[in-house]
Amino acid sequence: MTISKNSIRYKLYKSFAIVLAMVLLLFIVNYLAVQREHGTTEASTKAKTLKEATGKIRFQMMQNRLSLGNYLLSGDTREIDHMNEGAHKLADTLQNSFTLTTSEEIKGDLNRVLSSEQNWTREFAEPLVQKRKDVDSGNATVAELQIFYLQKDAAAWVKTATDLLDKVDLEIENILTERRKSDELAGTVTIVVSLLSTLAALIIGTFIAFRTAGAITDPLTKLIE
Repeated sequence: MTISKNSIRYKLYKSFAIVLAMVLLLFIVNYLAVQREHGTTEASTKAKTLKEATGKIRFQMMQNRLSLGNYLLSGDTREIDHMNEGAHKLADTLQNSFTLTTSEEIKGDLNRVLSSEQNWTREFAEPLVQKRKDVDSGNATVAELQIFYLQKDAAAWVKTATDLLDKVDLEIENILTERRKSDELAGTVTIVVSLLSTLAALIIGTFIAFRTAGAITDPLTKLIE
């Protein structure tokens, strides 16, 4: 009788261990699927935020150029303050954008945009500001300022920066497209794996239930007999 009791206990423990292992396996599968989904969603969110940031960068670039143009026309020094403030804001936005991507190519393009804008301030804006000050002090004429402005080729500076930002936007769009495809694939895989795991758990669970019931009732029947 002791042997039968130990045999029943062993079979019960074994069956419960298999059931617990199945539950743990289902948990691991679902956990990995959820973590993958969260990681993909986070990456997509960062890509969208980066795209919004490039829009803000474009806007701030135009604002800085508008402030410079207003100063050259009016001589109002408040426009210079606006331009300098905008330059700092633009640099901060670009620096923050580096944290929104792991793509070295995008980081390189953003760094080139930052360098381009720093060069614009140093080689384009500041000499024109000084030339305008010369006009205000009587050391230069408005015509000389206009000629100096044309020689600086403002359009080339704008094109350089916008071309780099266009490239960044294209790379972001490619990332978003890949993320959407990855989301769809991950969702399909998650559903298939969950269905197969659930089906397997039902089949194995049913088998274990019948086997456990037999492991208990058969020895008891023999003992009774």
